[in-house]
Parts: sequence; C-alpha cells; structure tokens
Amino acid sequence: MAPALRSLLAHHLHGVVVCVCRKLLALNPNNYKYHEGLRAALQLEPDKDGQWSKEQLQRLPEIYDELAEQYPRSSAVQRIPLDFKVLVLFSCWPL
Repeated sequence: MAPALRSLLAHHLHGVVVCVCRKLLALNPNNYKYHEGLRAALQLEPDKDGQWSKEQLQRLPEIYDELAEQYPRSSAVQRIPLDFKVLVLFSCWPL
C-alpha cells in the first residue's frame, strides 16, 4: 500500500482511503495494492496471524461480489476472493 494511504489510515481517515482506492480500482482493477488498500480501509485485513474474523468473512464476499459486477474481466477480482472463500467453504467441513 502506498505510504500516503498508510498515513491517512494512521490518522483514522478510512472513508477517504476507501474513496481513493475505489477510484484507483476504476483505473486499474487488477492492481493488488489497490485491493489491499481498500480492504485495509474497510478494516477487512486478517490479523497478525493471518486469520480473519467471522464478521470479516461475511463482509469480504459482499465486497468482492460488488467488485465482480463492476469489473467482470478483472483477474484480481476473480482471484483474490479465493483466499477467503476457500476458508469459508472448508470451515463447514468436519475435521
């Protein structure tokens, strides 16, 4: 993520970062850093152990379904949800 966006997040300006990231995604929906910034601004990043909360796992598909409608040909929009949708799928399976 760009240092300027990190600075805005550090000052709790999440709404501004969401707006900026959405505009950047409109220019290039395949840029993984823009997706990273959007998820950080929406507080949808995994914790330091790489784990997502249940609430995050509920919100992430909604966000990426919306992005898939806006950018149906974006490979990043198709690939990134696999990180969390696979977790949701396999969390339903008994061990």
